[in-house]
Amino acid sequence: MKVDRLVTVMLDVARRISKVSELAGAAFDADEVFSLSREDVARNGWGKDPMLRRLAQTAPVDITEKTFLERCKIFHERWQKMPNNKMNDLLHVTGIPKKDLKGLGTIKLVQALANVTEGLNREHVRATDAFPTAQVPGGWKDRNDKLAPLFVAHDLRNAEAHVAPGNVPQLLASLEYDIAGLNSGYGLALDHVIDGVINAFAHLNAELAAFLDR
Repeated sequence: MKVDRLVTVMLDVARRISKVSELAGAAFDADEVFSLSREDVARNGWGKDPMLRRLAQTAPVDITEKTFLERCKIFHERWQKMPNNKMNDLLHVTGIPKKDLKGLGTIKLVQALANVTEGLNREHVRATDAFPTAQVPGGWKDRNDKLAPLFVAHDLRNAEAHVAPGNVPQLLASLEYDIAGLNSGYGLALDHVIDGVINAFAHLNAELAAFLDR
């Protein structure tokens, strides 16, 4: 089930963000990252979480665009429970000035963390030697194509809220979805977007793991 995969990768990312924060001296408890407890999920499952429970409801292939956007809103808002102040503290220790972090949304903070971690991995910096540093990490603001599904999910959420209706098929095409399939409904498109979000977090998780394992 996709929700199982989503929860698993979120818990893994949360655990590794917590470990990085310990090294950086900016304590960030794993349960705080996504307001999701590994212990609680292991004991009781994730079914008590109303947003995850709604997301797990089977979506037929022929769901409407409206229903599709409502589902996109659910999983986008679920992972965005991440406390930005804690992410700001962590990223500041990596060398990013606080003034540059001010006002950044959750997705851009996650992208910054991915970019910083990728840079440290390219330079083969040991985890124990990385923090704290006053050196601003190069490319921390760059667009990270591996995280593109998170930005598309955000745009789809805005389309649902009528903040930026945009072009839903165009957004899906940006994730290499064959929009010809929309003639039959949006169910497969929902699977595609969720898979993209899972893969984005899996990429971040892999980069964090590689950094911590050195």
